[in-house]
Amino acid sequence: MKKFIKIGLGTVIIIILAIAAVGMYKFNYLASQPGYDVDGNKIQLSAEYTVCDENLNRYPNEQAALDAGFDHSQFGAIYCPE
Repeated sequence: MKKFIKIGLGTVIIIILAIAAVGMYKFNYLASQPGYDVDGNKIQLSAEYTVCDENLNRYPNEQAALDAGFDHSQFGAIYCPE
């Protein structure tokens, strides 16, 4: 009986370590690759408008808002409501 408990616990520990290793791989390796964010998730590029100014005018990105003459304080923390 004790042998089965040891084998069961050993298996559970190995599975937990394998899951942790996969998570570390995703976080460390993929996060350093182009096209992945800091969490190791693939960056989804879309044509959605994501930045709004204080009047909720939409811009495709922060650079477009800067080019339109806005300062970061006018749009930096304002993202368009969905």
